[in-house]
Amino acid sequence: KIIIVAADYNVAAGTQAATFRTPVTIGKTASKNNLVLAGYAAPTEFTLGISEGKYSFYDGTGYMYEEDAKSVKNQADPYYWTISIDDAIATIKASNELRYNSSSPRFTTYASGQNTLQLYRKPGVAPTPDYGSYNRDGLTAGNYATICLPNAGTIAGAKLFDLEYYDGANTLYLLEVNGNAMEAGKPYIFLPSASSITVTYTGNEDADAGSFHGLVGSYSEKAITANDGNYILWQNAYYFVNGQARVGENRAYIHMDGVPTEPSTPQVGQAPRRRVAMAVHGEQVATGMDALNASDAPAKVLIDGQLFILRGEKMYDAKGQLVK
Repeated sequence: KIIIVAADYNVAAGTQAATFRTPVTIGKTASKNNLVLAGYAAPTEFTLGISEGKYSFYDGTGYMYEEDAKSVKNQADPYYWTISIDDAIATIKASNELRYNSSSPRFTTYASGQNTLQLYRKPGVAPTPDYGSYNRDGLTAGNYATICLPNAGTIAGAKLFDLEYYDGANTLYLLEVNGNAMEAGKPYIFLPSASSITVTYTGNEDADAGSFHGLVGSYSEKAITANDGNYILWQNAYYFVNGQARVGENRAYIHMDGVPTEPSTPQVGQAPRRRVAMAVHGEQVATGMDALNASDAPAKVLIDGQLFILRGEKMYDAKGQLVK
C-alpha cells in the first residue's frame, strides 16, 4: 500500500473529489522517514500496480487517471503513470505531473509549479504486479468452449476442464480442474456460466501454444487439416473435420491420435474431479466447418451429405429455413 504525501506539508492525498484528491492532515516523525497517522483522518492507501515499468494507483474503487492538466479522476480500468525518485522526492507523471497545490489545497496534475511529493509504503506490503487480462464475450451459458493463453492466470465466469480420454467409440471424457488456475500455453475446455469470461493474468510467461491429451492450442486463427483425425467443438459435441475448418484465436481443437484411450489414475491425495461425457461425431457423420469461431460469420456444416449453415445458436438448411 502506498500513501501520496506533500513533501513540505503535513498532508496526504485523500478521497476523490470532482477533479482532484482532497488533502488529509497527517503527522511526520522528526526524520520524516515515517508518517504519524494516529489521531488523524485516514489518508487513501493506494494499491500500487506494475506493468512494463509503469505504475497504477488503485484506491479500492477505481484507478487514478489524468483526464487533463488540473484534472485527475477515477476509472474502472488500470491507468499507468511513470514514477522516478530522486533524494526522496517522487516525480509521478502521466501527461502532466501530479503535485500538491497549497494555495487551493488539492492533489492534481500541473504542467509546472506547485509542491513536490513523496511516497510512503506500508511496511511489509509489496507492490502488486499487474499483468493484464484476457476477455471473451458472445458465449452461451452451458455451452462448452475452448481456450489457450500464453500467460498463466485465473479464470472467472467458467469451470475449467482437461481432456481425459476417448473410449474409442463415440464419447470423449473431460475432467473438471480443481480451482480456477490456468497454466501458460496449456489448452483447456471450459463451461461458461454467463455470456463472458475474464482471465486475470498472474504472470507474463509468453509460453508457446501447447497441447494436452490431444487438445491442441492456437493463439491465432488458422486452418485445420481435413481428414487427418482432427475434431472441432460445436454445441457441446466434437465433429470430425473433413472439409474447410478453422480454429479461432486463443482456442483449441482435438487431434484424436494424441488422446489417451484409458481413464487417468488419480494421484494419491488428489481431490476428486468431476468427469463429463461429450459426444463425438466421427467420419460416418462427416462435418466440414468454415470459420466456426468467427463470431460474426456463419459456419457451413455437411452432415450425411446435406449442407447446413450455423449462425450463433441456430441451424439453417441450404435454403435458409430454420432447422433448430
